[in-house]
Amino acid sequence: MPPCSHFYYRSIKETNHEEKTAMLLLTFLVIYIFTFFVPRMMPGDPFSYLDYADTDTSGLMSEQHKAVMREYYGMNKPLVTQFAENCEK
Repeated sequence: MPPCSHFYYRSIKETNHEEKTAMLLLTFLVIYIFTFFVPRMMPGDPFSYLDYADTDTSGLMSEQHKAVMREYYGMNKPLVTQFAENCEK
């Protein structure tokens, strides 16, 4: 076994369990925040894609229906409020 891999194995083996748990929780938190905010920061309205003029569904969603859908999914609230409500689920 090369000395480098032996050192790596020993350093992992000697790692504190609290450090591993903290890194696991930090990694989970970063991934959770990233997957929540990135889709919401993208430009455009998700409901506008459902009502293209060149498809068979053109004109099916009125502005009132889109507003009801935004309210139902909580997309009319600020991002911080959406994140807090999502964390509660």
